[in-house]
Amino acid sequence: MGRGEADLPAAPEGSIEAITFEATDADVTFLSTAELKNFGEASAAAINNSYEVRDWTEVLDGMVIFRQQKPPTKLSGISSSSQ
Repeated sequence: MGRGEADLPAAPEGSIEAITFEATDADVTFLSTAELKNFGEASAAAINNSYEVRDWTEVLDGMVIFRQQKPPTKLSGISSSSQ
């Protein structure tokens, strides 16, 4: 089940992802509201894997950016049901 591991679409030049990953070798990066505000209206794939241009601070308090998308992993011994 699930979609499995997949590469994300290449980040367009000038997108938040492209600019951020040019500045770091990290595989996962967090951008705060203040950092997002510095981008103004910019291209990003923050909601799904489709890039769109917008002021992301209008819809997000921060952004976590991943170099590679991976499927979720269920942790053993943890139940999602409330007791």
